[in-house]
Amino acid sequence: YCLHHMITDGWSMEILAKEFGQIYEGISAGREVGLPNQGVRYIDFAAWHHRQMRAPGAAAEARRYWEKIIKTGLPMLKLPYYYSGDQEDKSGAGYRTVVPRDLKEKLQRQATASNTTLFILVYSLYNLLFAYLTGQTEIVTAVISAGRSHSSLYNIVGYFIESVIVKITLGLDQEMEELLSEVEREVLEALKHQ
Repeated sequence: YCLHHMITDGWSMEILAKEFGQIYEGISAGREVGLPNQGVRYIDFAAWHHRQMRAPGAAAEARRYWEKIIKTGLPMLKLPYYYSGDQEDKSGAGYRTVVPRDLKEKLQRQATASNTTLFILVYSLYNLLFAYLTGQTEIVTAVISAGRSHSSLYNIVGYFIESVIVKITLGLDQEMEELLSEVEREVLEALKHQ
């Protein structure tokens, strides 16, 4: 089956695969098939989200947060690039790799020793890499949020994903623990105000 990414996300695809599997097994075994009523539907989430965005206190707080973030500007990353000389060539490139298990385990141990998550550690390193490549101390990137902030949304099919801008200011003499703490704080604040 194929669903457009505007109506479903990866999490939802796993739900659908599990439910289709349950239905198939039930039909194959000659059993009556029924899926549990989740109680909450995507339309309920959409209505709740709309009310939240219109609530005076929450909307004003989020607006103040994002105005503060963008007030000083959102600098574009000035990444080095290879210029082929062809004005028409606008193609980019991608690079995929798999992190070896032993490296992942080392990173996980470091994250645990630093009292943070593997995501925050890797995201901090990602920001350091951009700072190194660009010479910039303010790095703006985005993190993807599953958007399922309540357990009642865990088994609902729909598109909940949100891209959240995170602005990190790196100090040239900053200790790693300080960087990890700042990155975690900025990520959590951005997610709180999405």
